[in-house]
Amino acid sequence: MSNKPIFAGCKKTNRAGSSIVLYIIIHYHMKKFSEIEYHRPDLDRVQSTFKGLLEKFDTAPDYAVQEAVITEINDLKAEFQTASSIANVRNSIDSSNTFYESEQEFYDTTEPIFRELNIEFYKSLNNSPFK
Repeated sequence: MSNKPIFAGCKKTNRAGSSIVLYIIIHYHMKKFSEIEYHRPDLDRVQSTFKGLLEKFDTAPDYAVQEAVITEINDLKAEFQTASSIANVRNSIDSSNTFYESEQEFYDTTEPIFRELNIEFYKSLNNSPFK
């Protein structure tokens, strides 16, 4: 079996609640959970990218630009949340693993920061003139 994404080349819909699942299907299809690579997200990069995308969204001249930015934001969110989920599951499987224990602590402390970015995103969506 191939590890090639099954939806490669297809446009992702990124509907709320399904973007993470779709991200996992696209990037990890046909892999065992133990084979999925884990990388801690660079929180500074995530924050600066997210804030830059929010600025781009808020100043978008039309709906098409906002729609593209929404896709980018949802991809960024899915990347962060997928890494968090992988660390959480691996920590739950073996709570004596100090690496994943420290990763879980990382997400426990960064989740409020990420949640605040999401709140700002939803405020921007609510204030969009193109809704």
